[in-house]
Amino acid sequence: MTRPIYEKPSDRITQRKIIKKYIKSFDYPIGIKEMPVLHPFDFALYEKDVENLVSLKSIAEVKKRLVDHNTYKEIILSKYKVDRCVDIAERHKITFLFIVEFNDGIFYTKIFETVDRYEKGIRKAFRTSFGGRTDRNDSHDVEDCYMIPNICFEKVLDKGDS
Repeated sequence: MTRPIYEKPSDRITQRKIIKKYIKSFDYPIGIKEMPVLHPFDFALYEKDVENLVSLKSIAEVKKRLVDHNTYKEIILSKYKVDRCVDIAERHKITFLFIVEFNDGIFYTKIFETVDRYEKGIRKAFRTSFGGRTDRNDSHDVEDCYMIPNICFEKVLDKGDS
């Protein structure tokens, strides 16, 4: 039996709007490629150089949360997803970004660099917990998750700017 896909077309539209706001906040050209549904990450980000050549710089997971960024001490993200994205980022020597639009603005963290800052590896950088969505009556929606502390996030745009 296949699992239902919960990500709706409207969710994808919201993610596109968030990533466009995020890249607009930088002073250099960034290209984006949206990944297919069920891909480990949502977007690949490319940087253009002086000769307009493009190189892969980051992969990004994008979320929208209907709370202020400091409502909870930690932000939950699937351990399986993070581990896969970190593996991809390591292999390609790129950055794994976690970008979240909260009610009070757009925030991001560089998961790969955050882990390096701790110099202990991802399993010790973030606390793990069993969690997820319980409102859909889907036992597969509850899994091991990383609890990413709010202090790891930097604000890119205030609510009024986004």
